[in-house]
This record gives sequence, structure tokens and C-alpha cells, in this order.
Amino acid sequence: NFGLGMAALLGNRLKDAEVYLTRCLKRRPEEPAVLNNLSIIYRKMHKYKEAEEFARHALKVFPDSPEVKRTLEDALKKAP
Repeated sequence: NFGLGMAALLGNRLKDAEVYLTRCLKRRPEEPAVLNNLSIIYRKMHKYKEAEEFARHALKVFPDSPEVKRTLEDALKKAP
């Protein structure tokens, strides 16, 4: 599911990416890569509240990640 979700995200098929990555969360709810990428997806979908929530969750799990910190900064900008 992760690979399919990432391929969908890279292909800008955001709904598909959301479905695949959400499935990943059911098995690994604390996976920072999944949380971070869902934040990116939600930001691109203009779902800013969800984008911020997923980025903050990812940062809790992986506080030293520069990538997650950038995702949170982007989510807080609220502009795709």
C-alpha cells in the first residue's frame, strides 16, 4: 500500500494516494513517513486542518526529522 500510495501521490492522484496511505495507518498508526505524506496530500487537497494534524502527529513520532518539520511549516502556510 505504501508504494502504491507514493506512486499515486507522485502522479498527483491524491484521492488514490489518500486511500492507500490510510490503509497503511491501520497497520502502523505511528509510521512517520505515512503520517508525513498524508499531511502533504491533505495540503494539496486544501484540507489544511487535516494537513496540520498529520504533520504534528508525524513530528511527535519523529521530532528530529527536518523533512517532517518542513511539512509542518508548509501545512501552516495554508497555500499549495
